[in-house]
Amino acid sequence: MTALSIIAGAVLVALVVVDVGLTILHPSARGPISYRVNRAIWRGVRAISLRLLGRRLLSAAGPLAMGGNVLAWLAGLWIGFALIYLPFVDNLAYEGGFGSTGIAEALYLSGVSLSTVGFGDVVAHTDALRLVTVL
Repeated sequence: MTALSIIAGAVLVALVVVDVGLTILHPSARGPISYRVNRAIWRGVRAISLRLLGRRLLSAAGPLAMGGNVLAWLAGLWIGFALIYLPFVDNLAYEGGFGSTGIAEALYLSGVSLSTVGFGDVVAHTDALRLVTVL
């Protein structure tokens, strides 16, 4: 379970990094995540626009797709790093503590580090976990 969680998290983080690189830096390539998000948003906006508002809403599809891509990338990084942290939750020291260790604590650690809120209440005990957190 430990290795599977770490591998799944690393694959998800790598997929997001590749998707961001392809989408932002390559002029003609499409990232696998952003392509699907863009298609889903376009279909949704087009369906709503044709049924309710005529074609006026279609101009909002591009900005909505950009926002959807950013949200998808953040969610992928959040869940990916949480899967990496999950086996190491017991190696964290909490000020105040949690009731049990598990996915909630891993998501909390990942969300706090991703949003750069800070770690006033969480400290990593191992060097490897500290490096992953900085990454």
